[in-house]
Amino acid sequence: MENVTLIKKLRRFSLWFLFVIVLFSFFTCRKDSSPLKESLSTDRSTFYVLDIKKDMPRNGLTFIHLDSYQQTTEYSCGPASVISLLNHYGREGDEMRIAEEMGTSTTCGTTPEQMTTWLNNNGFEASWNEFGDLDTLKNNLAKNIPTLIEWSDWGGHWVLVVGYDTRSTSSLSDDVIIFADPYDHHDDSKDGLSWFNAERFYYMWYDALLFGRVMRRVYIKAELKP
Repeated sequence: MENVTLIKKLRRFSLWFLFVIVLFSFFTCRKDSSPLKESLSTDRSTFYVLDIKKDMPRNGLTFIHLDSYQQTTEYSCGPASVISLLNHYGREGDEMRIAEEMGTSTTCGTTPEQMTTWLNNNGFEASWNEFGDLDTLKNNLAKNIPTLIEWSDWGGHWVLVVGYDTRSTSSLSDDVIIFADPYDHHDDSKDGLSWFNAERFYYMWYDALLFGRVMRRVYIKAELKP
């Protein structure tokens, strides 16, 4: 009889213990089922007049001052970067019109071919290539030519290379590359600029998602036709 009573008590204890565990799991492990909603603010089309940071060293720095345009959709970084390029050459452009003319996709953005075709049809001599290198970007900067590049940031992103800083050292690991970034979220300074370690960037300079194959170190050089 004592054994039966003990077994009943153990069963009741087990049931209460199991109930407490389930209750604890419900309140501590429950996830918010609401979808993440994110939209770009209406003022993202602001032009940022780029100005070099005052506390950065000047020696070893090459920098092109221009107005950086901020994209208004999640997929139009290509057309937005082209607008920054247009500004460098004293021209203007409409982001959504350029996106339509390029054939920009709302899911995959804009391909190098689409970007280059549009530029060649609108007063530029433009060409795109793979397997670019940092020296190519630096040489273009030395000639006052900003370079469009597409890399793995944000899962695939177009930016315009406008600066390079060696930090006055001979070590590549110290170098910094500077982008006119149409989606400037790298830091707390909304100035249209993104600063990134150049060596780290080099190994992230590819796209494995958007264009049907792995594309390595894509860049576009574009100059106004004479």
